[in-house]
Amino acid sequence: EAGVIATYFIHLHSEFYHWGEKLTSDLIQKIQSFGHHLGLHFDPSYYAGSIDDENDLVTYLLREKGMLEQEFGQIRAFSLHNPDVGGQWLQYDKDVLAGMVNTYGRTISENFTYCSDSNGYWRHSRLNDLLKMGNEERLHVLTHPGWWQEVPMSPMDRIDHCIDRRSESVRSRYVNFMRENGRRNIGHDE
Repeated sequence: EAGVIATYFIHLHSEFYHWGEKLTSDLIQKIQSFGHHLGLHFDPSYYAGSIDDENDLVTYLLREKGMLEQEFGQIRAFSLHNPDVGGQWLQYDKDVLAGMVNTYGRTISENFTYCSDSNGYWRHSRLNDLLKMGNEERLHVLTHPGWWQEVPMSPMDRIDHCIDRRSESVRSRYVNFMRENGRRNIGHDE
């Protein structure tokens, strides 16, 4: 509504959603329909022990980029998931890797103030504080929509809420599928 265009980074190995599930895929396509771009939220720790140099990193970036592009179209950028965990991932600071803008590349890192809600809290600076001060010319803001709920709650409560809602959703889809297709739902209907 405000005319802001964002890049939504899709994490192929998330513990909380799967990009290939119909419900999630539909939501991703809805995001695109609003004019937003998609990027890759790349987790190098997923390939622990397999990435020894930049060439290895590029190989895995291209693999995941290709998977997303097959499903959703062009992927222009990537953002590292937990770049300070499981390796020296921030050493790969070229501005472009695997044909994608590296959000942790040297130019962005040196010219933008970083602000992230990773792990459910503002780890470096609170976005609201940075905006109120108005001292920063350029911001690199990383937010995770899953951390934002209508009712304020702790990060652990949000995780529990996510688990409960996902469980309820999977169960509901199964029950509806069985009912809609005239199949017996043993243990539920009987």
